Amino acid sequence: MNTQIKTSNRTSLPLWFLVLLTAALIFAISQIGVSAYKKMQIKDPEVKAEISQIQSRKELLLLQPNVVNTNWLRTLNPLMKNVEGSIVWSGALQQGVVEFINLPKIKDNQYYQLWVHDLAEASNQASLVSVFKSPNDKELLMSFDTIKIKSPYKFELVLHTEGETTNQPLLLAQP
Repeated sequence: MNTQIKTSNRTSLPLWFLVLLTAALIFAISQIGVSAYKKMQIKDPEVKAEISQIQSRKELLLLQPNVVNTNWLRTLNPLMKNVEGSIVWSGALQQGVVEFINLPKIKDNQYYQLWVHDLAEASNQASLVSVFKSPNDKELLMSFDTIKIKSPYKFELVLHTEGETTNQPLLLAQP
């Protein structure tokens, strides 16, 4: 009986190379995880408490009847191409919470303005509910109060530059 053993012509990688490659992959993955974890950690206890309070307020608003809960829609403005976020507003409480992710830094003489358009008012009238500067972080969570908004049909984030009379709409949200 003739027994033949087939051998492969493939050359295998040395064991030390596979161990080194595995260790490098584990190290890289762990560094990415540690970096993401550090970014998520908020060190300032006051900021932590404020964010927790705003998140609680958002949860309370979501429980209200006839609440507006919608995402921001981008305009064609290139500043806003990576911006995401949402808005929650309760007519019963006249309170809201906005969230922005990747809102860009702006010049020192510029401000972001949050406007609400109400069906009960003239179409060219809007209520200014918040004015703020660029956030320090990638994510901004902010609460706001309104006065006598009955039936909002549009929320608008506008970039205002000091000394100019025209403002650039950046984001829109419609219920």
